[in-house]
Amino acid sequence: MPKNIFFYTLLLLLLIGSSLFISSYFLSNNLEISENNGNMNTIFQARGINLNLNFKNSNLTLKVSSEMINSKKNEKNFYVFEPSIQIKNDNTNLKINSKRAVILYDRNLIKLEEGIEINGNLSRQIVKAKTKELTIDLEEKSFFSEEIKMNLDAQT
Repeated sequence: MPKNIFFYTLLLLLLIGSSLFISSYFLSNNLEISENNGNMNTIFQARGINLNLNFKNSNLTLKVSSEMINSKKNEKNFYVFEPSIQIKNDNTNLKINSKRAVILYDRNLIKLEEGIEINGNLSRQIVKAKTKELTIDLEEKSFFSEEIKMNLDAQT
């Protein structure tokens, strides 16, 4: 009886070892195939995402909602599709919509492109604008284009 238990235990260990060996071969083979695939440049992709940003020396908050956001390998950019950006503080409530945007997080910039609409209030003034391109500077807390320049922390 003890010989049978030893024999079946040895057989079970050999079976587990061979299945692990075969599965590791297939896993490494699938990894090589996916690395050779041309779509390996995208390292991050998410759908239906919200980003909330707060600032240290300000009560300004920025919320970015998007249909899809992705980033490529070795880049310091997020590519945002159909973003809706909401900017709030005590006297600012702006909503900015666009078809495309790029978040350059190494330079603290958001560059919006195509079909940009700005609606809301800034320092008790109603703001409605359209522009082709818009850059939001998160360090300076401002946004600008060829037609528009605004400071988001303005107190007047």
